[in-house]
Amino acid sequence: MNIAVFGGSFDPPHVGHLAIIEKALKELPIERLFVVPAFINPFKKGTLFPASLRLEWMRRLTKHHPEVAVIDFEIQKGCPTPTIETIRHLKEHYTPQNLYLIIGSDQLPDLPKWHSIEELKKQVEFVIITREERAIPPNFRVIELNNPSSSTKIRTKDEEDSIPESIKGEVLSFMKNHKESLLRKERAQEIVEILDSKKAENIELFDLSGSDYLVDYVVIATALADKHAASLLDTLKTELKPKGETFYATEESDNWIVTDLGDIMIHLFTENHRKKFNLEEFLAGLKKEKNRSL
Repeated sequence: MNIAVFGGSFDPPHVGHLAIIEKALKELPIERLFVVPAFINPFKKGTLFPASLRLEWMRRLTKHHPEVAVIDFEIQKGCPTPTIETIRHLKEHYTPQNLYLIIGSDQLPDLPKWHSIEELKKQVEFVIITREERAIPPNFRVIELNNPSSSTKIRTKDEEDSIPESIKGEVLSFMKNHKESLLRKERAQEIVEILDSKKAENIELFDLSGSDYLVDYVVIATALADKHAASLLDTLKTELKPKGETFYATEESDNWIVTDLGDIMIHLFTENHRKKFNLEEFLAGLKKEKNRSL
């Protein structure tokens, strides 16, 4: 049996995802297509829609395709799961003759960073979904998709036409009812992306909304040195203040900068100082308490 794997956050699912599934079923020599919603993408810090909803929506959207199975392997793990673990799981249970891994062309630059990438290359044949003129290495199979849909555009620009009709009401209702919390999460994730682009290391994002902590989100990052931490703070202010972000208070020392955005707290440590205070352990404990109370 030949199988294909299509993973993603599906945050939320859109017509582009469905077009990929339809194309894969038509163009790949496969008997089964496994759709694998991620709990959290290893290269991202979170999702806007809960894992349970994203899983349910994908199952409903593909139920008319008997050859498609939406599996909860990564969601059940409750943490970022490297693709190689999913591939090992499927090969163990289905022993396929050939296994195709479907990824977007935008993921190619990060492919060398994937966990156990050399093993992964031996286990699968990559299938690249491309929506634009992008150089694809000659050893990859390509599926062309003329659809500009993206989950990011739905979340940030209210592109309702990209949402499948059968779940559109639920997606829009969730976004309306959780508008403020979704905006806070988007802001926190943007902070993470800015820090990452400026070479901050070991960035952690803690979602503490619904807990008794004084803010909803805490971002922790390691700076290369005290001057790097100051530079990171300057960049955050430069990029976020024009968007309406308010930096209410900032405390600075040689090893630690903490800045308060009202509902988001940012900690920029030097490496040794971060190890000394181990703030992550305290915040992880708060997060566990919050999850137990849900």
